[in-house]
Amino acid sequence: KMVAPSHPSELELNLQKFAAFMRLEREFEEADLNDCALVFAATSNPQLNEHIATLCEQKNCLCNVASSLEKSQFIVPALSKQNQISVAVSTNGISPTLAQEIRNSLANSILPQYQTKVKILAKVRPLILKLGLPSKINKNILETVATAPIDLLLGNKEDLTEYLNLHLPSGLNGECRESILEMLINDC
Repeated sequence: KMVAPSHPSELELNLQKFAAFMRLEREFEEADLNDCALVFAATSNPQLNEHIATLCEQKNCLCNVASSLEKSQFIVPALSKQNQISVAVSTNGISPTLAQEIRNSLANSILPQYQTKVKILAKVRPLILKLGLPSKINKNILETVATAPIDLLLGNKEDLTEYLNLHLPSGLNGECRESILEMLINDC
């Protein structure tokens, strides 16, 4: 629920999409904290925010205080979620704006190159696990794929085969090794 005496903000308009969202158009009351586990004290009044934090502490309720890092019991990272990759960035409450800038920079420059690896791993991981190999070997195989240079995974099959032969665990028997090589080469 949101308690606010003023007209709806952009945040509130986004929250209204959730069925459980409730807006109380009035000033804050102590009873608003009943049955709350998590509170954001984000008024334009720092004293009221600190008062809310004190009440939350008495009620064993976690509180994020927008105007006071010291009074906050938790922080909220800037989150970027693209397909199967999520990245959270925090400046530990010092500058949410900088955290957002870092998040945006990562999302625009670094995450796209990892999307291809995630797609490849999403295809081959279940197939590798079906082979019934020990977890240590599965981990080594998946690490080999995850750490392979992206241009190698997308490049010619001979270079990829050479790379995999060098980096796959040495304990794999011939048939198993060939199955994994074939699987990775066909899916990359």
